[in-house]
Amino acid sequence: MATERSPNCRSSCSIWRKRNPERHETHGDRIEIGLEAPRVSAAVRHNDAAFDDMERQLCKTAWLAGGDFGFADNWMIPYKNRLSVICMDSLWTRNRPNVTECFERMKARPSYENSVLDCMTGEDRE
Repeated sequence: MATERSPNCRSSCSIWRKRNPERHETHGDRIEIGLEAPRVSAAVRHNDAAFDDMERQLCKTAWLAGGDFGFADNWMIPYKNRLSVICMDSLWTRNRPNVTECFERMKARPSYENSVLDCMTGEDRE
């Protein structure tokens, strides 16, 4: 695993900061203040509802959009990974076994290491 972000990851982060400096600033507040930061409780409720929807869908199908791994699943990989890194994975691990199992299958895919883990630094993983 890489210990440094690849140049592509680094450049996309700096582009994001330039495009949306206000959002970048409020993001920093959320990191520093945590659950007491403005808008966090609403965001947690929104995420909780989304994981409820996913759990219901995964009771019916192997993947989010059907029987095969697809775009919806691919989109969820970095999102769920980030929630795991910031210790928010209880949104699905505490009472959503189908979402938990689906994410484990996502992480087992060969592309997970080079598309997600290789873009993370040691600091990202802490």
